[in-house]
Amino acid sequence: MQFFKEVFQLTFIFLILLMPVSTLAYLIGAIGSCPAEDGIKVAKKACLVAGGMGIFFALTGSKLFLSLGIGLPTFKIFAGILLFVNGFSLLKLKGNQHVAPTELKNKKIHTDIAITPLAFPLLTGPATIGQLIAYYEEMKTPLEHFTLCLAIVLALIISFCLFYVCLKHLNLLSTRLLGVAERLTGLFAITLATQCTINGINGIL
Repeated sequence: MQFFKEVFQLTFIFLILLMPVSTLAYLIGAIGSCPAEDGIKVAKKACLVAGGMGIFFALTGSKLFLSLGIGLPTFKIFAGILLFVNGFSLLKLKGNQHVAPTELKNKKIHTDIAITPLAFPLLTGPATIGQLIAYYEEMKTPLEHFTLCLAIVLALIISFCLFYVCLKHLNLLSTRLLGVAERLTGLFAITLATQCTINGINGIL
């Protein structure tokens, strides 16, 4: 029972870190008048790449930073600040400010956005990667590490389901509702960022 509770908690946290609602707003602007199926293909590729990046950096990122002499407390503070900035930017959004450049609406090139900017930096940007590394380093057993990786996968599956449903029923999607969801995500992100920064400061003290 404890295992499922931890998976649920981590999945919820990673959904906040991924900020799929913000990515959805950009994706809608990027595909323009292209068929929903094209947007779904882009979303699927973006989620797969983001999942691979998230797991890769969670498993190896700490070793890289430790080799550079950067301790975990310092890294937590840095990751917390980045996440705070991202969350605060969502709170300050006015209308749909995630409109994609018009050149991305070209049917021949719009699939290129699956990797950049959708997978990186929108889904798994520096703040998300930093938080994943911090969580991974706090976990000591193989089961805990497996739980973290499973939660990453589940969070991305949920994100893709969100993209799929919204793109399939785009005419029913409310811009105002999307804005509210973005602000709620930003509020949760700021809360997580504050806690991460406090943990980092306590680690130094």
